Amino acid sequence: MNNRNQAIKYGSQYVPEDVRACAPLIPDFGYLRLRHIIGDSKADPPIPAIFPISSSSWWNGIKKNLYPKPVKLSANCTAWRVEDIRDLINRINSEGETSIE
Repeated sequence: MNNRNQAIKYGSQYVPEDVRACAPLIPDFGYLRLRHIIGDSKADPPIPAIFPISSSSWWNGIKKNLYPKPVKLSANCTAWRVEDIRDLINRINSEGETSIE
């Protein structure tokens, strides 16, 4: 992430503070595809990001056990449980209280 003034350190990665306000925007249950988590500005209409990071940063975070593991819904469909994403947001809110300046 280029602008670390508005980020909190979570593990070895920087997560935007905006993630704290995203919890009400996600559904109560179900699954989220990657583009619903990291956003897709090219979609029509654009999909806002819950975690505005790159897909490679997201996958690296999964390998480091910072982010939840995906669920394979079919051969070509990977998603994340909404409950896991909400737990991640709550964990970041409770553990990542220090802003990076």
